[in-house]
Amino acid sequence: MKKPLAFLFITAMILCLNGCGSGIAVKESSKASAETKAEEAEAAQATAKAATATTSTAATKAAVRATPSVPELVLKYGEVNPEGNIDTKVAEKFAEYVYELSDGRIKVDIFPGAVLGDEKTSLNSLKTGNGLLDLYRINTNVLTGYGFKKLNLFGLPYIFKSREGMWKVLDNKELGRAFLNEGQEIGANMVGLFYTDEGARNIFTTEPIKNLADLKNKRIRVPESVLMMDTISALGAQPIPMRYEDLYNALVNGDVEGAENPIPGVSFQPIL
Repeated sequence: MKKPLAFLFITAMILCLNGCGSGIAVKESSKASAETKAEEAEAAQATAKAATATTSTAATKAAVRATPSVPELVLKYGEVNPEGNIDTKVAEKFAEYVYELSDGRIKVDIFPGAVLGDEKTSLNSLKTGNGLLDLYRINTNVLTGYGFKKLNLFGLPYIFKSREGMWKVLDNKELGRAFLNEGQEIGANMVGLFYTDEGARNIFTTEPIKNLADLKNKRIRVPESVLMMDTISALGAQPIPMRYEDLYNALVNGDVEGAENPIPGVSFQPIL
């Protein structure tokens, strides 16, 4: 059984500069004078040492601050979209925040363009904990085959009237967090960190679609998701599950007549 890891970084620096003195009073004036001079010399020497130690400590601290810290933990973040895509930019901003808030102790390396695997491969890596990656941005509609039920709701069509209504639910501290924690509740070895929004999903076709009748029996590419296959079937079209990377060739070869995707994905990677 894999257990979540918790890292607690504690740095304690205690610097004590203590001075203690004791003396025996001598009645003779000469001895008193000599002892007084000796005490003054010792005091001056102690002051000089303390000043040197303080200067040295300050210099050391300044050097530590000036020296770039070496990350104590490096995490791999997988993203199916290429560099420049809005989702990849979100990943890069997330990595910046993590590095800054951890004072350089935690570094997140971004791997765009599905170089660590497609959605199914990446989810399996997270579920099994095989070390291929540590973080992955996933569309909720792909979670159907991994035991998720709450998060799948966000893959259903027309459940929100507006984007504002959707974020009102997601930003709710109790409700929004409950959805993100579902992976732990079902034993999927995953936990959600935050939500992203790339807009509503749309159907793109090689021919104009003006009503539902125009969609009938059209071969539409969908991600490998039971939820999306059922949705397209309910609209009268024929769902063709395949990786997004294979979509262009499928369109050229006539294997599919369209696809459903959020606008940012298609506008950044023109395929039609």
